[in-house]
Amino acid sequence: IENDLKDQYRIIEEDAYQRAAKIMLNKVADGGPNGLKAGSKVTQEYLDDVPSENLFEIRLRDEKANGQLENLSEQLKVQRAKLDAHFED
Repeated sequence: IENDLKDQYRIIEEDAYQRAAKIMLNKVADGGPNGLKAGSKVTQEYLDDVPSENLFEIRLRDEKANGQLENLSEQLKVQRAKLDAHFED
């Protein structure tokens, strides 16, 4: 069961990262990891170079997109907390 839960979380995590990348692609950034400057466009090449776990550090000028990214990040945190709680029992 432990491996099944970890696999399930990994799938959820990968889906969230893919959805986040779609939201960010070609949007104007306010900054982010790997030297992303304010005013730069988020390219596929840039996204490919950023580790998945750092995607949610990218800040966009589009507030609606930022809200979507924040929701995705929160969903991941909730799923992670559920997984951690399961293993504490």
